[in-house]
Amino acid sequence: MSNLVRGGQITLHSIRMFTQLIEPLTKWGAVVWVFITISLIS
Repeated sequence: MSNLVRGGQITLHSIRMFTQLIEPLTKWGAVVWVFITISLIS
């Protein structure tokens, strides 16, 4: 049981670090996507 809990904590920690890494990338990706869309429309 303790091994399962420890594994879950490690998984949660890695997911949290992963989302922290991805968050700025998705923000920049959204900015770039909006910029491309506007330039295509105009």
